[in-house]
Amino acid sequence: MSASVRSWPFIVDRVVDGDTLHGALDLGLGLLWTGRRVRLRDVNAPELSTASGRDALAYVAALISPGTAVTATVHTAQPVDNYGRTLAAITLPDGTDLATRLLESGHAVSTPSRLI
Repeated sequence: MSASVRSWPFIVDRVVDGDTLHGALDLGLGLLWTGRRVRLRDVNAPELSTASGRDALAYVAALISPGTAVTATVHTAQPVDNYGRTLAAITLPDGTDLATRLLESGHAVSTPSRLI
């Protein structure tokens, strides 16, 4: 059986690192789930302690400025990681996938998730 997915607007407050965003999920009806960290599914960017990690952060920050609304698509079978971050695919305002952009630019590697 395949996992179901849900999508919500996500208003980005800041880019935490190359594969993590901070902001608010717009649940509709005027309800915002603020203070959320969203971790990109299926990719891993280098740690910020490395030059490559800082480059990945700069790359994502150039794509997503504070206040930008993106779309977060969550697989309900695995909605959060071990650190409580929401796991999601992120679609940018221009319709492109953030993980794909990171992979194509060399700022991340693929790490496919295993859905339960």
